Order: sequence, then C-alpha cells, then structure tokens
Amino acid sequence: MAKKKKEEEAPAGSPAWMATFSDLMNLLLCFFVLLFSMSSVDSAKYEKVVESLNNTFSVFSGGGSALDQGVLISSGVSQLNELSEYYSSMGKAATEYDDDGEETGGNTDDKKSEELTAKEIVEQYTQQQKEATEAFYSKVSDLVDKYDLTDYVELGMDNSDYNFVQMSISGYLLFDSGSAEVKEAARPILNKAGEMLKRFEDYDIMIEGHTDNVPQTSVEKYKNNLWLSSARACAVYDYLVANCKMSPSKLEASGKGEYAPIASNATPEGRQKNRRVEIKIYNRIN
Repeated sequence: MAKKKKEEEAPAGSPAWMATFSDLMNLLLCFFVLLFSMSSVDSAKYEKVVESLNNTFSVFSGGGSALDQGVLISSGVSQLNELSEYYSSMGKAATEYDDDGEETGGNTDDKKSEELTAKEIVEQYTQQQKEATEAFYSKVSDLVDKYDLTDYVELGMDNSDYNFVQMSISGYLLFDSGSAEVKEAARPILNKAGEMLKRFEDYDIMIEGHTDNVPQTSVEKYKNNLWLSSARACAVYDYLVANCKMSPSKLEASGKGEYAPIASNATPEGRQKNRRVEIKIYNRIN
C-alpha cells in the first residue's frame, strides 16, 4: 500500500510578496517626496503639504507607530494617489492656462491681490512725491520773492508725476527776435536766477528752450525753431556756468521748438507765451 505524501507546511511569517510590495510602496513614497523637495513651493503651500501628510498618513504625529498599525502599508496605494493628486493640484494653482493652452501667469486671486498691493504702493509713493513737491514749490516761491524775481518769473509745478518745480522766463525778456544772444537787459535777471539756483546745486536742473510756430527766417543761422530753441537753452546754460559759477555737471540744456506750447499760436498773446525758457528743478525724496 502506497504511503501518503506528507503535506508541505506553509512557511512562517508574512508571505514573500508582501515584503516586496512594502519595499515598492516605500520607494514610491521616497520618489514623490524627492519630487516635492525639488519643486519650487512657497512656505504657505509647504505647510499645507505637511498638514496633509500629518492628517492622512499620520507619519509626523505617529512616528514609527504608523508602520506598526499598518496604516501606511495597508492603504499605501490610495494614499500615494492622494499625494499625487495634491501635488498636481499645487502645480495647477501655481500655473493657470487659458482655453488655448497658454499660461495666464498663476492663480487669478493671488494675481489680483498682488496687483492691488502694487497699486497701493504706487499710490503711496505718488502721494509722498506730491506732498514733497508741493513743499518744494513753496520753498522756491519764497526764494523767488526774496531775489525780486516775481515780475520776471512765472512759477509752476509738475502736476502729473510731481517730479519738478519750474521757473518760466519769457523769451522777449532774454532774447531779440530770431536771436540766441542774451540781451544786456536780461543779465540782471539771469544773475538773480543764478544766485537763487546755486541753493539747489545738488539737484538736477534742466534748461528748456521753447518757441512759437512761426517759421524761422534767419535760416543761415538757425534752420528751424528747434535749432533756435536749442541755441537759446544753451545760451542760458553757458551764462549760468560762466557768470554765476554753477556746476555744469548738474545742468542740462535742450530745445523743444514749437512742440510743447502752453497757449494757442493763433494769437499774438499766445505766441508770446510760447516763446519762453523754462528752468526745471527736479525734486528728490530723501
């Protein structure tokens, strides 16, 4: 009678496939952690990831007990899928796309918040610049009175960007028609202006020449109004440097011709206003 074959006993401990599966899950977790560590995420989003890992995996609060309880291994696949979805959602929050697949520059709400912040900063800076320039205008106005220039100088201020205060001197006081030679009668005016401007030697000062739109007749010397206005600005520049000892490094001269009128060229009065030299003193916020 044939002997009955002895049945093989199952090996002790967990099945061999479970160790391989556990290693695979741990490697996948390390892979996703490495991906996350190499990504560019701000601190707020990092805190969300830590909170998600803590609540879902119990890795940070449970420590080694999480493995003893089988939380990580028993539900490893679903947890890693959740981590992957969370990581992907963070990427989408950082980069938004329109219907054509083009990047729109990030989360819309965050972008609006940043734009509002930038707008507030610009408004604060503009307000500070306005207040500083208004105070600067008051200071220059007092000096115009002190140096007896009220009858010769029209004072103004940059009302758009609040960058400068300007002194405007009528062209007929400084030059003869079609000429860029400083009149003898204009020298006392420029001397007083130069003494006053020396108080602002640390500031940038722009000298601008302006004309009306009447075509230039002395074409042998100045072929158009732009050339004439530039020559007049340079003449005032040279006078302030030579006679008032102003530093040429802080002065600048330019001609605007007929292209920046302050009045209509249709009347003699308007054309006279447009023929002028403007001296702009640029304000600084310290």
